[in-house]
Amino acid sequence: AQRLIRRVCESCRGPHVPEPSQLVWLEKLHGASLAGHRFQRGSGCHQCHNTGYSGRLGVFELLEMNEAMISSLRRDDPQGFADAALASPHYRPLATCALDYALAGLTSVEEVLKVCVTRTDEVLI
Repeated sequence: AQRLIRRVCESCRGPHVPEPSQLVWLEKLHGASLAGHRFQRGSGCHQCHNTGYSGRLGVFELLEMNEAMISSLRRDDPQGFADAALASPHYRPLATCALDYALAGLTSVEEVLKVCVTRTDEVLI
């Protein structure tokens, strides 16, 4: 899978503290505390037409097929396929890639959530 997220404007970027509910979701995804981490957000300026963003970043998820996944597909077993995919050491979810950009200050928490939150997850936030 692949998505585009907006890049925080270099001219007006500044520190941002996520909402507590957002921080809970991000920490769950990251697997560790993010307390004290300084995320970035653009305030808006003439360079970015007051959006706080300038340019885009590609967010990617790549899944290399292994024998367990192929076997599950042959058996028409979607749950087995999903389990095998999640257990694969090469699997890196889309959300993890997006979060890495936010941790590096390249995009905002809001962009990560827009790309990665599903309807089920929204109930948790």
